[in-house]
Amino acid sequence: MEYCLSQQSKKLITRGYALGITVESSAAFELQGKAGIKTDVFPLVHQELKTTRTASLAKTIFIIDEASMLSSQQGHELIKNIERTGARLILVGDKAQLPSVNAGRLFGLTQEYGIETTTMDEIVRQKKEVLKEAVMTAIKGDVKDALDKIEIKSQATHEERVAWIANHWLSLTPDTREKTLLFAPTRANRESIIKLLREGLKEEGTLSSKPFCHLTLKAKTIEPIQQRFVAYHQKGDRVRFNQDFKRHKISSGHYYTVATSLKDIEKRMYYP
Repeated sequence: MEYCLSQQSKKLITRGYALGITVESSAAFELQGKAGIKTDVFPLVHQELKTTRTASLAKTIFIIDEASMLSSQQGHELIKNIERTGARLILVGDKAQLPSVNAGRLFGLTQEYGIETTTMDEIVRQKKEVLKEAVMTAIKGDVKDALDKIEIKSQATHEERVAWIANHWLSLTPDTREKTLLFAPTRANRESIIKLLREGLKEEGTLSSKPFCHLTLKAKTIEPIQQRFVAYHQKGDRVRFNQDFKRHKISSGHYYTVATSLKDIEKRMYYP
């Protein structure tokens, strides 16, 4: 998909401005890196669009990658602002893949209601014939047959699987490592693999023994309507506001930490 977008983006950029939108930050990095399209995540783009002057983006084309991840509400708000600013919108993705976390399936519904759709059915990412056959088989829904066509290494226990993945990656040359992706089904699996990779890289001298810690934030799995109520936030949560609240001196884009919760306050209250 990124290959197709990279070819089309060159034409779009010569005629105007092409900007990418994704739901996940990792997808934004992928789209910008491989397709060469300046990309940001939906909340940031949506917030900027709301404050953009009407009919001021006539030469701008927004491209949403993995559009199936957009909820109906997100899609409705986005399309409304796209129309108001005079921009154009292109939805890219697979309606049978990566569904939205929130309610609705904008990408599938727009196609069912007759939006002009172009289907890309040529496999360009996989170069080897056996891999192309596996992909085509998976598209048809025969997952077992697709997996039988590719090489699979299996281990008896979780610990053995994690160790094999880390050791295999460490055995690769630096150039091959750059082109090799590691996938883990859970954050716990990912952390276990990364720990082994760090230890291996330290042993070979690629990493220094001095650690560097970086704080990362994990999104809470609560509905947008729940985000508005304090009962769904706990002490220590980091909250990001997407609009200004001058009355409370809160600025858009800033992060705030929950210092206490209603439950904590109720415990400390004394009722005579």
